[in-house]
Amino acid sequence: MLPISWDLSLHEFENSQFMKNSFGEEFCKVYLANKKHEQARFSAQVSPLEYQWYK
Repeated sequence: MLPISWDLSLHEFENSQFMKNSFGEEFCKVYLANKKHEQARFSAQVSPLEYQWYK
């Protein structure tokens, strides 16, 4: 079953031994840090739709 949110996807990736075996520990560490940073930047933005809903 696929994760339904970005948070769950990152959690599954972080805990996946398959991914670590496939790509290596260092790649997974860097990739995860990058995606967490990307998620934080994305979450900090207010979309035009959100702005309309709450103005």
